[in-house]
Amino acid sequence: MRYLFCLVLSLAMLNSFDAKAFDKTLLYDIISKENTTRFTDLLSSDFEVDEQDLDGNTPLMIASSLGKVNFVEFLIDFGADPKKRNYEGSTALHRAAFAGHNDVIEVLINNGALVNMPDLDGVTPLMKAVEGEKRFTVELLVNRGALIQFKNIHGLSAMDIARKKRRGDIFTFLEKEIKAPKKSSEPSYSWDIE
Repeated sequence: MRYLFCLVLSLAMLNSFDAKAFDKTLLYDIISKENTTRFTDLLSSDFEVDEQDLDGNTPLMIASSLGKVNFVEFLIDFGADPKKRNYEGSTALHRAAFAGHNDVIEVLINNGALVNMPDLDGVTPLMKAVEGEKRFTVELLVNRGALIQFKNIHGLSAMDIARKKRRGDIFTFLEKEIKAPKKSSEPSYSWDIE
């Protein structure tokens, strides 16, 4: 009897896993094609705009990593939370920064995304942009208030990451910005605004 119970439980878990994987594929397809009609149909069922997949990623995070600026705007209009974090602590802004989608970054920040929010490893969107070797994204984030000297859990700043990746152009830009910072009345950490 115990064996039968374990078998039934295993099959149930397997079936639910397959359904989630299918939903993730379907969702990715809808987002990549920017099919707002099908997404609206999903929302009319039991799907929520900030529904998380198996990795904790929301539709907004997926759209941001793909650079789908119109779909990002659509999701935000439907109430998607730009501050929502996945299971690693990353936000849509982290994903857009790594991929260098500057137009998405602007939309996210203009709608409340926190430019200096670290993930669980202390990695900020600026550090993700440096890791992705996206110079213009680095400049955008710094101009929007990203902290250059913030350190992750390994004690590395964005400049340290640029040096390690041998990106002299990014390192030089960051070094120049530290020496001549812009005067700002904003708080040190964007999450202090709450």
